[in-house]
Amino acid sequence: MRFAPTLAGAANTLQPVIHAGARQTGVSLPPSAMEADPLISQNFFNLADLLLDLAGRLLVAAFVFQIWIIGSLSHLLLDWANNQIMSKSS
Repeated sequence: MRFAPTLAGAANTLQPVIHAGARQTGVSLPPSAMEADPLISQNFFNLADLLLDLAGRLLVAAFVFQIWIIGSLSHLLLDWANNQIMSKSS
């Protein structure tokens, strides 16, 4: 589809022009439609991917931290119990 300028009264408007060949249909856009738009949907997908990746990493880190705390606490309690037993036997 290509846009061709037409005069409608005093205003310039763009009307689509469709090219249909034997094997393909071509679509041409005006230069303003082909400029880079700052709000491209791919940017939103990239931002969502970044935030979900960050949330996943924080969730994994939280679970690892909890397991590390429980492991450290068990070692602390076992060492304390061992010291109590050793101090009573001497």
